[in-house]
Amino acid sequence: MSFISIPLVVAKEATITVGVYQNPPLVFYDDPQRPEGLFIDLLKYIARKENLRLRYRACNWSECLGLLKKGRIDILPAIAYSKQRSRWALFTDEDVIVNWAVICRKKGSNINSIPDLKGKSVAILKDDVYTEPFVDLITSFELYPGIQFFESYEEIFKALSEGKVDAGVVNRLYEAININRFPSVEATPIVFSPVKIRFALSKKSKTSNALKERLDRNLLALKQDEQSIYYKSIDRWLGVPEKKVIPYWVYIVIGGLLGVLISFLIANLYLRRRIKLTTEELIERYSEIGQMRQYLEAIFQNSPDMIFVHDETGKIVDINHRVEETYGFSLEEFQNLPPEAMMGKGFTPKMALKRLRMALDGKPQDFEWVAKDRKGREFPVEVRLRPFELTLQDGTEKRYVLAIVRDITEKKQNEERIKKSEQWFKTIFYEEPECVKITKPDGTLLDMNPAGLKMIGLESSDSLKGKQCLLIVHQDHREEYQAFMNELLSGKNASLEYRIKGFDGSVKWVETHATPVKDEKGNVQAIIAVTRDITEKRHYQEELERKVKERTENLQSIINSLSQREVRMAELKEVIKKLRAQLLEAGLEPLYDDPLKETEGQ
Repeated sequence: MSFISIPLVVAKEATITVGVYQNPPLVFYDDPQRPEGLFIDLLKYIARKENLRLRYRACNWSECLGLLKKGRIDILPAIAYSKQRSRWALFTDEDVIVNWAVICRKKGSNINSIPDLKGKSVAILKDDVYTEPFVDLITSFELYPGIQFFESYEEIFKALSEGKVDAGVVNRLYEAININRFPSVEATPIVFSPVKIRFALSKKSKTSNALKERLDRNLLALKQDEQSIYYKSIDRWLGVPEKKVIPYWVYIVIGGLLGVLISFLIANLYLRRRIKLTTEELIERYSEIGQMRQYLEAIFQNSPDMIFVHDETGKIVDINHRVEETYGFSLEEFQNLPPEAMMGKGFTPKMALKRLRMALDGKPQDFEWVAKDRKGREFPVEVRLRPFELTLQDGTEKRYVLAIVRDITEKKQNEERIKKSEQWFKTIFYEEPECVKITKPDGTLLDMNPAGLKMIGLESSDSLKGKQCLLIVHQDHREEYQAFMNELLSGKNASLEYRIKGFDGSVKWVETHATPVKDEKGNVQAIIAVTRDITEKRHYQEELERKVKERTENLQSIINSLSQREVRMAELKEVIKKLRAQLLEAGLEPLYDDPLKETEGQ
């Protein structure tokens, strides 16, 4: 990745990033800091006139397309216009030149027409504008040659020279200028798909529309002036006096192309139905591939996790949007940063590289790390490293490591809160003066605090863990205790007074208050119970009940005595009445009044 700025004698200049790649004579470079070619001459001229500062970024063809789509370069020169590309790129209205595809072969080969490609291997530039027309063409003949993709036309010519492929698709300008450098390669009569070569601008830049207007205005003016740099540059790079907006030989070639196309149509009328069906299938296949690419890109960019792609050396070759949002660094900045700039204190590049190598050796890595963002903030992350391989166009395998990184700051905070809660619970559990025990839903003991162990005459809970608490419940109360547990299992709180028999032989009265612990679905997972020794309380109650009973009995005895006295008095009254009556009958008057005579009104 290289940059160069063209100094201009202007106070304030707008900087434009230009993608440059190897496509001589339209655009190319020996030194990335000094690109050349027809499009570069025109761009430099317009930059000086429009007060623009150019900054160049070297990339291969596929990389340049990707950078333009993402808005990381402003202009891509020498790109063929297509309706599909116009969906994501802004093209100039003015063409710079017209170009078309030509199929080249190794000298001595018998490839002279499209049908001769049957069973052959053909090299094509990755993401080239001629790829789809070529596939449509060979499909119409029901030819399915082996296709290999390359990163540049230079690589295609080298593959032809070395016999790695039988044929290669390049544009006619590249072939005309560069074929003499490859003595064993020659052009075939097969040409197709004339296209308009223009400048393309990023649709993600706010200044693209204004920049497009400047480019179109200057290109139109240059093409109208036969002495302009436009024609001088064409003479220089193409070696032909192209003095018209569209060269005269373009019409000759287009006429030839039309003748070839007409011949194709006549020769294949009887296959029209099959061609139509095959074409429809091919279009559908391309659509599916395009949708799949968009789908995978959407997953990559919209993943809630950060995703890094590392090569075998540990270099970061790609990141998703989540990485940029979290760290605050772009891909270019990551690639130029020292590794320790993105690592927290105590973590080193050596440690990271060790993990990376283990992943490359087929040992997936899952670990926690501390990262550092642009502002120096350190934050914990969870990292997963997984190796994968890609098959390159030359058939070789290249290994990479996918790093899926998740910010676990919130997770760590929750863990800390849980840890404090556990410490708080343990403090309460072990320091509580009453018995606290935790059991499974079936009553099996999980743990008991020291106060509880002392209550049942044990020093450690080891001998009781895993056993039923029913074992220490007095025989007389086990049925009540089981009903108590059933109520808890129904999800309700419950309490019970009962007797227990400790391991030291002591019998105690206890009072237990318990509550069930439920999961998110409402299922009882455990029971927490607090038990208090109420033996003295029960003894006091029993003594009080005894005294109440005794006093009640005494009172009842008194009441009974009084009742008997009243009966005797009533009998005595009856006797006295009878005696008085007898005296009166005998004519004797009693000397004294009746001492038991009731007072009137009583």
